[in-house]
Amino acid sequence: MASTSLDRPSGRHCPLFVTADAAVLTELERLATVAGVDHRSAVDPTEAARHWLSASLVVIGADVATAVADARLPVRDGLVLLTGADLPYDRAWPLALAMGVDQVASLPESSGWFCDRLVPTARLAEPPVIAVIGAGGGAGASTLASTVSLVSARRGVETTLIDADTQGGGLDLALGWESVVGLRWPSLTDRLGPIDRTRWRDCLPHRNGLAVLSAEAGRPVAPSAITMAAVIDVSRRTSELTIVDVPRYGGIAATRPADLLVVVVSAEVRAVAAARSVIAQHSVGVGNVGIVVRRSASGWPAGRDIAEVLRVPLLGELPEDRRVPRLIESGRFGVRACHTALVPAAEAILAEVVPGTRKAREAVCAA
Repeated sequence: MASTSLDRPSGRHCPLFVTADAAVLTELERLATVAGVDHRSAVDPTEAARHWLSASLVVIGADVATAVADARLPVRDGLVLLTGADLPYDRAWPLALAMGVDQVASLPESSGWFCDRLVPTARLAEPPVIAVIGAGGGAGASTLASTVSLVSARRGVETTLIDADTQGGGLDLALGWESVVGLRWPSLTDRLGPIDRTRWRDCLPHRNGLAVLSAEAGRPVAPSAITMAAVIDVSRRTSELTIVDVPRYGGIAATRPADLLVVVVSAEVRAVAAARSVIAQHSVGVGNVGIVVRRSASGWPAGRDIAEVLRVPLLGELPEDRRVPRLIESGRFGVRACHTALVPAAEAILAEVVPGTRKAREAVCAA
């Protein structure tokens, strides 16, 4: 393994504290320290939305309880509502029932209970999986997934890129890797028996820390959901980071294991409508969800407006870069991707799961 650490502060493995009350947050952080768990914090429902579904436990302060209830965030279990001066115990329960809260508690009276409740939420962090999907044809999801993978690998992170569009032309063509020897999807689905984890990355086409499981032009296959899940699982176990390029149709099995679902949306009305459907279908069970917006020539609608409509965080925007199609056509994208305008969006995506990504940009581009 490379020396770069991916022990990320993932909301999937730690509690989320939602409060703007500094004293309450300080006490919650103290209890988390006592319990030996990491945590995330948010001051309002907008910040909390990013990690709402993936957090192991959500503790809602009395100061933001009404705002959180009004925000109508997705239904989930593991919710704890704190009482306070403005939300006494007898008034807290009706609100708790309306929000689907599991437990109402007060601090510092419930400190011991909180420590016991926090401890089981601490799980060993697994290497992350990022799923990238387009909300429409030509959005650039495959190109972005490839860029994220290349930037990650150039940082010294052992990365695996999985082409889940198994009936497409193959990501190896986009990377210029069609002549690199290694296992592709057709050969994998022809094999019988379990996948050998000890030889997995060595069997795939690989260069400079990046391994790729690609479709093969002219040989479409249709792996079962079980096979897709097994492939992603073995990649997670043998890589420091896994990127999955997900097709628009039939790719739900490829997004289920993801810690972060990235939806690439063109800045146009029909694409935004399609993105709403994609998020609804593919976000179930996913750690976090964010969008990357491909800018229009007019600059309207803006990425932040699209994110507000879809009620998901904006991770980045993709400006027009005329070099990208030429690099792909010439087979040079695999060696020149980090010099394109796609890099800032790729870094923003990596920053969600890989600490220190933005600080490493100069090193990446100098590689």
